[in-house]
Amino acid sequence: MSTTAIDRPTSTAALASASALVAPLAAPHTLQTGAPALPANTVALLTLREELITHHPVNDLMRNSSRAMLQFFELYGHFAYGFAPFVCTLFTTLRGQRAKAFIYENLLDEMGCVSGQATAWDNQHGELYRSFLTTLRRTDVYQSHIGEKEQRELDVMSKRLADQAYGTYYELVAEGNDAQSVGAFSGVEGWVAAEYPFWRACLASLGNDMRFVDMRTIEIHCEADVEHARVLDELIGEYAGGVQAADVHRGLLRGIEISQTLFAAMRDVMSREA
Repeated sequence: MSTTAIDRPTSTAALASASALVAPLAAPHTLQTGAPALPANTVALLTLREELITHHPVNDLMRNSSRAMLQFFELYGHFAYGFAPFVCTLFTTLRGQRAKAFIYENLLDEMGCVSGQATAWDNQHGELYRSFLTTLRRTDVYQSHIGEKEQRELDVMSKRLADQAYGTYYELVAEGNDAQSVGAFSGVEGWVAAEYPFWRACLASLGNDMRFVDMRTIEIHCEADVEHARVLDELIGEYAGGVQAADVHRGLLRGIEISQTLFAAMRDVMSREA
């Protein structure tokens, strides 16, 4: 498998231009009863955050090719493994109590600390994804499409892409701007609840083999992240309605670009190996 450099996708400046085009079309809405309406440009960015992923060409590859779908789940692996450490770093870096409280709750979820349930290391979300991938690799459908050599190559590429994405995130968070950091975090956390149901449907299309696959990581993110996204958007709305509007919008754009870079790189590998 080639490991040549991956071209970067649409720049932040271009994304900003795109958001400006859709902003006039976005109607302000309330996140919950009594909450203030979000500015139209914030709504546009939140919509862009989701739709650039849910309509990404990667999804077409996954929908049309079982092999590409399996490659995707391999390539996403190290990003899933690295998410909890990133959330921990974000928590320790934030200064505002409101932001820290939200990220803390998110971190507890990532670590598998669910109210009313016993804690266990293998409920940590990175470990759940690892279990998902391990059981997926044992299925006949996986082994008919991906051999051991390719699996190792995909794992190496996955690690490289995750290191690139998180390297950019860590640099951004180190700048010490809470609003920008939360906006960038939303650039990945904000699309999960919208995208994971599609992944679940793709996996279901693989047939009876899926009864042997540990699907907990998929199911959890289809459910829990709906609430995560709601609270996160509420927090973003608070920043957007005040003096830090430009900071949170800049963070959203930078987070969107990081997600787009990751997905474009995965698409490149999937297309090249098809």
